[in-house]
Amino acid sequence: MIVEKIRVNHPDISVKKCDLVQDPLPHFGLRHIKSFTTPQGEHSAELATIYQLAEETLDKLFAADIIVIGVPMYNLGIPSTLKTWIDNVTRAGRTFRYTEKGPEGLVKGKKAYLAIATGSIFSDDQLRSPLDFTEPYLRAALDLIGITDVTTFRVEDLCISGIKKNALNKTVEIANEQI
Repeated sequence: MIVEKIRVNHPDISVKKCDLVQDPLPHFGLRHIKSFTTPQGEHSAELATIYQLAEETLDKLFAADIIVIGVPMYNLGIPSTLKTWIDNVTRAGRTFRYTEKGPEGLVKGKKAYLAIATGSIFSDDQLRSPLDFTEPYLRAALDLIGITDVTTFRVEDLCISGIKKNALNKTVEIANEQI
């Protein structure tokens, strides 16, 4: 829905899809760190593959003007596949750097939309702060790399039949006004 609305407002836009459900990145770990810190000429086949995939992921991020992230809340947080994407694009020296004043994001001039779906209501002030780790985490991760223009849309209460359809329709109305 967000992508379709963006296409209406920007008919000449080119859309590149990164489906982390269909094509998940390998979970981030010590092999990734090793691939980033070992000179490329010394990479094993495994490290070369990991490094290349991470670089392709960064290339897609840098090429994008607008980033739309669909986020189902799993157990109060984001899916592990999205965490892995964040781990791949959060790289010191590439997407942020350390300065005397703290980290500085290097991915500038981009707009991000978060589409968060939850089974309960987490935008209520009483529930949001202690239980919603999706939006605060994603905003912090995007801010770290320099993406500060972030708009969030929520579809909440999806586990309660009868409310589900109205929740989605309400979010669509809000998105149509804001995109």
